[in-house]
Amino acid sequence: MLMRVFFVSIAFLISIGLVNASNFTLADVERITTGSNSIVPGRYIVEFDTSAHLTSSGLKRAASAHEAVYNELAERGVSYDIHQQYSADVFIGASISLKSQVDLVSLAQTSGILVRKTSIVPVRILSLPPKNVSPASFRLNTTAFQSARTTSASVNTSIACTGSGKNQTCTTKTVTSAPPAATTSYPSQVLSANSQIQADRVQATGNKGQGIKIGIIDSGVDYTRTPLGGCFGTGCKFAGGYDFVGDNFNGTNEPVPDNDPFDSCYGHGTTISGIIGANDNEYGVPGVAPEATLHMYRVFSCSGSTTDDIIIQAALRAYSENMDVINLSLGGTSGWTETALSVVLSRLVSKGLIAVASAGNEGQVGAFYSGYPAAGLGVINVGSADNEVYPAQNATVSTGYGPITYLNYMAFTSGTYPLYALTTDPTVTDDACTIPAGTPNLSGYLVVVRRGGCSLIAKAQNLYDHGASAMFVINTDGGSLLYQDSLEDRKSVV
Repeated sequence: MLMRVFFVSIAFLISIGLVNASNFTLADVERITTGSNSIVPGRYIVEFDTSAHLTSSGLKRAASAHEAVYNELAERGVSYDIHQQYSADVFIGASISLKSQVDLVSLAQTSGILVRKTSIVPVRILSLPPKNVSPASFRLNTTAFQSARTTSASVNTSIACTGSGKNQTCTTKTVTSAPPAATTSYPSQVLSANSQIQADRVQATGNKGQGIKIGIIDSGVDYTRTPLGGCFGTGCKFAGGYDFVGDNFNGTNEPVPDNDPFDSCYGHGTTISGIIGANDNEYGVPGVAPEATLHMYRVFSCSGSTTDDIIIQAALRAYSENMDVINLSLGGTSGWTETALSVVLSRLVSKGLIAVASAGNEGQVGAFYSGYPAAGLGVINVGSADNEVYPAQNATVSTGYGPITYLNYMAFTSGTYPLYALTTDPTVTDDACTIPAGTPNLSGYLVVVRRGGCSLIAKAQNLYDHGASAMFVINTDGGSLLYQDSLEDRKSVV
């Protein structure tokens, strides 16, 4: 569909004389009009010539580069809409929607546009990872798993089974969990990855980011959380920011901006904010710079999608508000330095701002592949690695077996849980992928299931829909099992 809409034939270009235009070539137009499904149809990021308006013809000289371009577009009869306007010293331009291919050609021939291959580029949609995600592999580093610091939770069982084979079910009288208080569950920072980047050594010198302003460009933040300061505005950890999109922006409709970057629906930006600047907390996972002042620039809505013209606007606002560092845990599948967002970040870096961007989640594309804007010149390109320690708990059972180590960042809530197994038949390969007919309401039960046949998310959702409070997974795959809290409603514990 995009190819049919945007492909410009050679005959068409020759007929309007674009091939001979001094500031634009056929190859340039083909580059612009041919793209992927991540391109917003008909919308372009355009960089203006900052000096063109000083030599504009006519009785009245244009007051700005923007006015010069808009005046000439009007003279050419171009139909357009302005979405973002950029006025920073590092980037003068706009994001513009055009109605037709003829308008695109007229824009390309406008004298106020920079003579550069990247002066007109399509606007692209970027998306955060979906909230329901599974890791590429459920296998963990065995050494790391064995070195996990655990707390003791008591699980007492008395097992009784009825039936046989696939029809066999087992129940217990009780399962009781009584973990220690969360504040004493883990040694200081045992779950933090700060030591892997030696941030703990920097903090030990007394440097925890005081006096540094960090701008986070992401999905917003739940600043009401205690580790993130609990408030927003002057005197708070989150001292400022802006919401560029609102809750319902999907990349193609109109954003609804406001002054409050609060996020109650996605959580990605809240997680990133904690990694960067969380205060000491009961989980022993402080941020890298807990004393820094943070600003949140919300560019992703509840849908998890945005456009790079909005991200550019956010980066330029962070620059204008004198951030020392900006963090962008986002990106797209393009390893080149010439994307508009990469170019803008590179220019900000040249002005002394530190720009940090994620390498991306596209390892399947190829070894050492990195997306944009992390590919920008001077941008700090950050990858990730598994932590050295995984949170785990020990459950002891009254039958004499155990302790059973289960992966969860906290022990199950103290209480009494009847235990239920859908089957004890070891040949069943799709345990809990569907719930057998006749299964009772599992309200309050801790259900034991075998791994395999479908995702852990599907198993957990099925059990939750039948009322289960928790799930233990019997690992049949030979490797360690990674807990993944991925249900959309976030109400079920696995």
